[in-house]
Amino acid sequence: MRLNDDKLSAREHADVRDLVLAGAQRIKPVGAHRIQVLAGALAFVLIGGISAGAITTAALIGSGQPAPASTSTPTVTVTPNLIPTPTHTPLAPEPAASGVVAFDGNCANVLSEDEASASMGTPMIAFPAPWVTGDSALLGGIECRWIDATPGTVPSLYAAVYPKAAMTASFPVTDGVVCEVVDSVGRVCHVSGVAGASWYSIAAYPGSDDSASVAILAELVVERLDTYRPPTATPRGDAWWQLPACERLQTVDVAAALGVAGGLTPVASRWTMDAPWPIRLAVGRGSEYCEWIDGNGFHLTVRVVPGGGSALEAIAATETAQPVAVDGATAAVVVEDDDAWEGYYPVLVATDGVNLIAVQRSGMEPQEVTDAVEYAEVASALLAVLAR
Repeated sequence: MRLNDDKLSAREHADVRDLVLAGAQRIKPVGAHRIQVLAGALAFVLIGGISAGAITTAALIGSGQPAPASTSTPTVTVTPNLIPTPTHTPLAPEPAASGVVAFDGNCANVLSEDEASASMGTPMIAFPAPWVTGDSALLGGIECRWIDATPGTVPSLYAAVYPKAAMTASFPVTDGVVCEVVDSVGRVCHVSGVAGASWYSIAAYPGSDDSASVAILAELVVERLDTYRPPTATPRGDAWWQLPACERLQTVDVAAALGVAGGLTPVASRWTMDAPWPIRLAVGRGSEYCEWIDGNGFHLTVRVVPGGGSALEAIAATETAQPVAVDGATAAVVVEDDDAWEGYYPVLVATDGVNLIAVQRSGMEPQEVTDAVEYAEVASALLAVLAR
């Protein structure tokens, strides 16, 4: 594929590249700020085009809610009132056969904040999630995001690199940089391609009239791939859960466990190639989302991550995490939402020693972390089904 599709001369192309690299030496991004704008709106370019309605929905999730205050959460000892569930024996930890994560799993190895700043023409800072389930790393992939360092502004830059072997035939390879206007998002410039054993995608919002900077960033990423080991997915272990899992989990009466009158209806997974969601979900291997709704805005979301159990240690070490008892789990915590943009709804994360499950409800007022204790009964019942 062609990265230099702006019909620049060799000299002009070199000048733009020099400008990005030279600017990286001059622009010094300021400290991080938590902002609440266009949540996840750019992720679609990592998995191909989507409908305007889908991107509008993703962009506006939670947009009408106030940003929560950033305060330290006091330590609370929690004793959940568990409803008896079928007993099942937690698995002993399984030694992990590791794969190789692209760029050693470090977004600073993909692009520096200075390079992102020079490309976007404004100070940019890395914007990682508060915690991760590890599903990208299990596929050998990395997804990175940088945002404008100025509060209340929206420029964003995304980069994703995955093993080519983990991709499906429908994953895009663009013919050079593509710039397009997407409703409720604006102008987006993105490029995707294959280099050696890797598939990569770079996207910028808002895209400038000149897409040369996005092409230069892609060149830098491709060049750096050679300095790191080729990414590979972690081989499946014998005790890993099988995907898809949602149909099996629908046998659990989640409404009864949560005390929701009127019941909850399972819905078909929305996380497909046409949805604005990370690559690890679209490939149908790294993890799966299962959902239940009540028709009044209540959502229960369950993330199933085969082989993701080792991620719990790092999640438990985050500032807001608190231990909780879950029958059938070797360890579990309640923790602040991993949504780096808003984080309104806490999550219960549990492991059977090998795999990982995350339970979360939304569609209500923002909650305290300890409110997620009520998900313990649901998590236990779901673990019992997944263990069969």
